[in-house]
Amino acid sequence: EMAAGTGLTGDALEEVRQKALQLGADTVFSSQQAADAFLQLLAAGLSSTEALDTIDSVMTAAAASGEDLGRSADTVTNIMSAFNLKASDSAKIVDELSRAAASSPSGMLEIGDAMIRAASSANQMGIETDQLAAIMAILSKNAIRGQMAGTGLNSMLRNMNRQVPATQEAWEELGVSMYDANGNARDLDTVMRELD
Repeated sequence: EMAAGTGLTGDALEEVRQKALQLGADTVFSSQQAADAFLQLLAAGLSSTEALDTIDSVMTAAAASGEDLGRSADTVTNIMSAFNLKASDSAKIVDELSRAAASSPSGMLEIGDAMIRAASSANQMGIETDQLAAIMAILSKNAIRGQMAGTGLNSMLRNMNRQVPATQEAWEELGVSMYDANGNARDLDTVMRELD
């Protein structure tokens, strides 16, 4: 199935097979589940090398969240894609999701779903993944969770950044700016403190 669906052959396919067998022996997941997760990563556009670099993080996320490997793979790769991250960043993403979930009532993948929904505006505002995960944990503590949190934050950031007279006048009246003198987005935490 993997060969037919992804075009992997020869040494690349054998390397994935060996890794799936090893993960089946070393983790709570079966070799078949590990192979299915590889297929999900490859279908998401990762190369076999990138999938090999990412699979351990996905297995950790799935084990920690109690979710299936496919959903965990989707969440991690979607965050990586939304923030233009490399496969080598997958462990960092899983760590950030884990920390945010541990400090809030939301689970890892619920935090991840919220991050994905807010990614476009967060990217534009220069918000890093660790900051975004922390924001989602705080929103979750205030009963704004999952997709609602991500969609709401995305909308808020987009509206704060609208280039229309009413928005610009409001910023000027408050004496606060989203951007520094060079036109770069300022740290959102600093801006929010100033607004407060």
